[in-house]
Amino acid sequence: MADWKKALQVMADKKRPKEDFPLMGYEVYTPSTNPSFPAELPHSDDIITFYELCDGGMLGDLIWFQLYELPQKNSFWQMSLKDIYPNNLPPIFAEIHLVVAENTQEFPLIWDKSTNQLDLFDMNKLEWVRTRKHFDEFMCELFDAEVQSVLDDSWGTALIQLERML
Repeated sequence: MADWKKALQVMADKKRPKEDFPLMGYEVYTPSTNPSFPAELPHSDDIITFYELCDGGMLGDLIWFQLYELPQKNSFWQMSLKDIYPNNLPPIFAEIHLVVAENTQEFPLIWDKSTNQLDLFDMNKLEWVRTRKHFDEFMCELFDAEVQSVLDDSWGTALIQLERML
């Protein structure tokens, strides 16, 4: 899909295709009436734009946190990951990492301020998945029906429905 922002806006506007399934299984929340980003958390223009378009929701196998959840979820993940390695160096740091979502396996999707990249942290193997995609590139791929149809048939079909609505 050429424009993930436009697609996200259509989803947030709650527009529906003639045939509801499977797009109805994926939902984003309308943006908060006061979308000020928590000042204590790292962020970027792309992340601010995401939360101006929607207030989190389910996209593919990712559940994006609502704006009000970000401080609590980030505190949770900071505490959960702080002692996982024997050398006591946590894989994430509050000053540069922002946990924006979890996948259906409850692996956190983490944005790195220093690189503007998103990556999943595999909670089973306790290591980075290493997708290392810049935010915009990650979102373009997340909304690419051809790519997603191979990874998740239901989300891929939902994206085809969404493309017809644009």
